[in-house]
Amino acid sequence: MPKAKSTYVPYFEVGAGGKFNVAPVKLMNFEPTVFWTSSCVTSRIDGLQPYNCLSNAFLHAGMNCYLGGTRSMWGVLFPQPDARSGEKMGDLMMLYWYGHMCGHLYDHEDPETGEVMFDVPEHVDTSTGVALMLAKNRFIEEEGTDGGDVNDDTYEEVLLHGDPAFNPYTPNFEGTK
Repeated sequence: MPKAKSTYVPYFEVGAGGKFNVAPVKLMNFEPTVFWTSSCVTSRIDGLQPYNCLSNAFLHAGMNCYLGGTRSMWGVLFPQPDARSGEKMGDLMMLYWYGHMCGHLYDHEDPETGEVMFDVPEHVDTSTGVALMLAKNRFIEEEGTDGGDVNDDTYEEVLLHGDPAFNPYTPNFEGTK
């Protein structure tokens, strides 16, 4: 008897529906590092017991810095229609933040060539706190303010927990040290 054709549907994690909560995170063991979440309420600490705060759990598990939204962290739940369409709101500010730490500031994809464009920012190799300040400024310059709507919510809601002077980036020095 011939075998029936199997229908294989690949599984792709896009970030939506994933779950992190305090119970498993507090048992993790991280090296000194930084974690950014483009998610609502992950940096919330007001009105909660410290042992129930997700940001504290990541810090107690060994991270130096944890960044996330306190209330309404506007972002993209599913990248639609492709992975690059998440260049909005919280995800865009995260790209600016990362660029200030490592020296390659993301500047959108060129619509004609499809090439990803990068600028070299004025301030490079910065600490996490300085990079967040510069990212918020860049976000406001590029996206503008909107009187309390999604743009204002995005840059107002991101908090940094941990050491704002931590600089995780180590340049390669082109193969020499």
